[in-house]
Amino acid sequence: LAPDQPKRNDAAYLKRVFETMCHRAGVEPGQGDGPDFATFAADWLRRRTERTKESTAAAYTGAIESLKDYLGEGKQPMGKITASRLQSYYDSMLDDGQSTGTAKSKFNVIAAIFKRAHELGSIPLNPAAPVEMQTVTQAERKPFTSEQEKRIFDYLKANNMTEWYTACMLARWAAMRLGD
Repeated sequence: LAPDQPKRNDAAYLKRVFETMCHRAGVEPGQGDGPDFATFAADWLRRRTERTKESTAAAYTGAIESLKDYLGEGKQPMGKITASRLQSYYDSMLDDGQSTGTAKSKFNVIAAIFKRAHELGSIPLNPAAPVEMQTVTQAERKPFTSEQEKRIFDYLKANNMTEWYTACMLARWAAMRLGD
């Protein structure tokens, strides 16, 4: 089909070759709409979380469940999920009050799943690729005032939180601001 092209072995390329051959022969390749998202995502998740931390696995699971909730009940063939629907999903996370960083992190998990499905030839196009995400900007934080520091240390002492008291004292000594 392409004698001047270097040989390639990836599934998407081989699938295109097969479809071209079917088209030239006048035969329907029977592509369908690809696997349903829940099944493919569960397999992707199982492979990704075999050697990861529990917190990473939980983040991946949360992102997948978030999209499944957005798409609604029932099986959703991956080939029927459009870029505009994924853009709408991403925008809905921001509308629900999630930070740009959280929304981007969740969407990157979803994008990785669609990318993998496309690489394997399960779907002809990756609908996550054209989704536009907002740039993540970190809020600039000012140092705590002495009154804020006093309230923090009073609270920690009153609640007998010695580990946090020590950490806060160390941060104060090193001129660091603790994260929220």
